Amino acid sequence: MGKSRQKEHQGFLNWLVEQVLEHEVDAVIVAGDIFDTGAPPSYARELYHKFVIDFSEATNKAVPLVIVAGNHDSVAMLEETSDLLAHFNTHVISSANENTYEQQLLPVTGAAGEIKGIICAVPFLRARDLVGSHSGSTGKEKQRDVQDAIKQHYQVLYSKALGLRDVNDSKIPIIMTGHLTVVGARTSESVRDIYIGTLEAFSASSFPSADYIALGHIHKQQQIKGNGNIYYSGSPIPLSFDELNQKKSVQVVEFDEAGVTVDAIDVPVFQQLYKIKGNLEEISTKLSELKGGRDGSAYCSESNGDLSETIWLEVEVEEQDYLEDLQKRIEELVVDSNIEVLCLKRSRNRKGLSLVAESSERLQELKASEVFEKRLSLEPDGIDDALKSRLQQMFKEALLQAEQGDKL
Repeated sequence: MGKSRQKEHQGFLNWLVEQVLEHEVDAVIVAGDIFDTGAPPSYARELYHKFVIDFSEATNKAVPLVIVAGNHDSVAMLEETSDLLAHFNTHVISSANENTYEQQLLPVTGAAGEIKGIICAVPFLRARDLVGSHSGSTGKEKQRDVQDAIKQHYQVLYSKALGLRDVNDSKIPIIMTGHLTVVGARTSESVRDIYIGTLEAFSASSFPSADYIALGHIHKQQQIKGNGNIYYSGSPIPLSFDELNQKKSVQVVEFDEAGVTVDAIDVPVFQQLYKIKGNLEEISTKLSELKGGRDGSAYCSESNGDLSETIWLEVEVEEQDYLEDLQKRIEELVVDSNIEVLCLKRSRNRKGLSLVAESSERLQELKASEVFEKRLSLEPDGIDDALKSRLQQMFKEALLQAEQGDKL
């Protein structure tokens, strides 16, 4: 969004500690993407480390905090302080391969030292850590190899967890984590496409029969239907304006003889976000209502808070003609108000959109993949399907390498 989210994250972390104490949880799992970049700013690192300390003090080091790396996280950066954080009963799992199974197997113990649960902490899996490079392999063969390698990694780790459970108590629940896209998961525009090698999505049926699987990466809280207790907890705050209608929550999971109970606890709103849409006249009317302090939900297509503090706003303009001074017009509408326009864009689905407006799309309104597709469409003689498919696959791999370049 181009704004610091420090206040929101601090508010969430303080609230999370309160929930842990109130619900007397035995362990907390963070399923990846501690940061949204491999080189987070200093305040974000400070917030991360302060939370670990505050959490440890609040729980008297009795509640383990399990953190697995996501695709946005830098392995090297997380490893810098992982040994230190271990003294605060915090387990940071930044990468995984065939030599790290023991580090990923984390028993949760009670006050008397008894094992109450087993966590198989699997971070974002990178293809280079799982499979070798084979020249001449087709795209489908590479996808199959990665799918099989991920499945094998989970199965081996699950087998080790079963072995630990068998020598203790057969009723001990096994909880697994993951940071990837599962087939059937619903995403939002702020979720970047994630690839493990060339694999875009993993089949939920390939997971072992764990008692609960806690997934990260997708921002929308959801259960993967038809595949047991597999859940995305979602992001704790909205990371784009299209997430305004999503209730953010944390999952509280309880295990007993009757089975597994999953309850979602809604996260409070720490920053008001609004989204309005229409032509200039309609937008002007809606902004006047917002500035007047009236109930924004009656005038905005989406909202997630009241009008008591600064409002972050996305404006989507539906105009037939391209307006060169659009930015200036919108800024004049919110002058001397508690409204800050963070995103201004033209409706891209408007029927009959003029060629001038279409050609004037701002680069920031497009995803990298959309820019690439537009470039392919400019080839005067077109591109045959086989070549186009190969170019698209090569672009996906190049984009993945670019996004992970500072995380190697």
